[in-house]
Amino acid sequence: MNEAEAALSSERIGQRFLSLPEVRDAVSVALFWPMLKRREVDLRKVDETLRQRSCKQPKPSMEFRLLDEVCSLVDSGQGFMQPPAEAELLEELDVIVVPGLLFDFDGFRIGYGGGYYDAKLPRHRS
Repeated sequence: MNEAEAALSSERIGQRFLSLPEVRDAVSVALFWPMLKRREVDLRKVDETLRQRSCKQPKPSMEFRLLDEVCSLVDSGQGFMQPPAEAELLEELDVIVVPGLLFDFDGFRIGYGGGYYDAKLPRHRS
């Protein structure tokens, strides 16, 4: 997929995501910050739209931490950006968006092998 195709795909995914009732009604939505070099879905426009709605948006680190401004993300040292350690921890989440290379119809996914989300998600199941 070239850069233009990835941008168009991200735009379509973002529009569809924002139209979901669970997202429209959410108070907090945990989004990942895209690793663009890996062509992950670029959710930065979704991030901006949710901020305009005053939706809380924690970002993943070893926990989900609230981020006031995108510019305060720091390099995790593991290839992705994350909130600083002093950012507020947010335990109550309405929606969690996870990156993945492949998803099946049962919701199982293949990621990059670090297991970060796999360790966190069971605590947030409703």
